[in-house]
Amino acid sequence: SYYSWPSIMVYAPPEYRTTWVMSGIMLSNIAALPFLSRAIIRLGPIKSVAIGSQICALAVFLSSFVIQNGGTLGAFFSLYACLFGVAMTMVFSTPLPLAWQWFPGRKGLVSGLILAGFGSGSMLFNVLGSKFANPGGCAPIPGTGEFPNEVIDRFPLVLRKLAVIYSLLSLVGVSLMREPKLYPADSKYAAVRKNSERRAMLGPSIRSRKFLVLLAMVFLSCAGAYS
Repeated sequence: SYYSWPSIMVYAPPEYRTTWVMSGIMLSNIAALPFLSRAIIRLGPIKSVAIGSQICALAVFLSSFVIQNGGTLGAFFSLYACLFGVAMTMVFSTPLPLAWQWFPGRKGLVSGLILAGFGSGSMLFNVLGSKFANPGGCAPIPGTGEFPNEVIDRFPLVLRKLAVIYSLLSLVGVSLMREPKLYPADSKYAAVRKNSERRAMLGPSIRSRKFLVLLAMVFLSCAGAYS
């Protein structure tokens, strides 16, 4: 939904076409991290991903009715960008500590694969979104660059279809998540796992100077990239 928005927003009604949606998603994600970190740790990675992913799908689903009923851009933004971004906090990086426990000596590889999967999902949903919105391959109207009304009117249904797919794929992914069995207390793997769990605790990290610098960098990149 995050990376696919620039591709599918061309089919949306003009008043909802804004690349600030991407900025809103990322900024909401970062802003929610200090408040949700303890909840994520308390729930654990599997429950956090299960809850967060379904809220993400729900945000997209509900935002379709805002467009269908002619709601304001602010109402759409609060659902598609803000609520989705907050829920993404529970999904985006939460699987990493769990995967590190399975592969304590391959953290870099595991992190790269997970993040690559997150980003490459847009390749699929860019195509699906376009097929759902414009199945007949209608060309934009010459002179205006706008798609015919039949394409634009179909956009709320496109979001609902994508939301259902998000939800189903998330359920499949969560069903495959498992926490590893405990290693013997005196094994080197137990020490590595304990160290990984300690580093995964977000509370001290988000109050550090390094985190604040990274937060500022992300804010400036999000705010400036789409202006």
